[in-house]
Amino acid sequence: MTSSETALECKFTDLSKELAVEISEMEALKSDHLLKKIEIEALRQKQTELETRISDLLKAKGHLENCFDELKDETVLLNSSLETKVLQRQSSVLEKAKQDLEVQLSELQKENVQLSEWISAMEAHLRYLTCEKESCHLELQHLEYQVDSLHDEI
Repeated sequence: MTSSETALECKFTDLSKELAVEISEMEALKSDHLLKKIEIEALRQKQTELETRISDLLKAKGHLENCFDELKDETVLLNSSLETKVLQRQSSVLEKAKQDLEVQLSELQKENVQLSEWISAMEAHLRYLTCEKESCHLELQHLEYQVDSLHDEI
């Protein structure tokens, strides 16, 4: 074997080793590439699932917003209904109070009529007593006049 053959053999061995390393690195790169492709595919699948989930959530959000709007409308109606019921209740209480006052007013009017009748009777009795007093006074004067006349005769 000559030195050029040895050198060639050496170079061949070096190149073979280099080739083996390159092949090994290439296999590793192919393996990494395959893993990356699988990972990318898994990520795309996950992305599709997330997009579907986002779409579902957006639909649910839209539905919830509609429900919320309906609930707001129903709350307004309910509040209006409650206000109406409160006003009806207050109206009922006021109506009852009005009826009570009307009963009291009627009783006071009856009592006023009775008092007016009593006052009229008392005034009539007072007129009678005044007339009676005047009559007694006149009779007393007449009696005094008679007593004076009798005194004068004696």
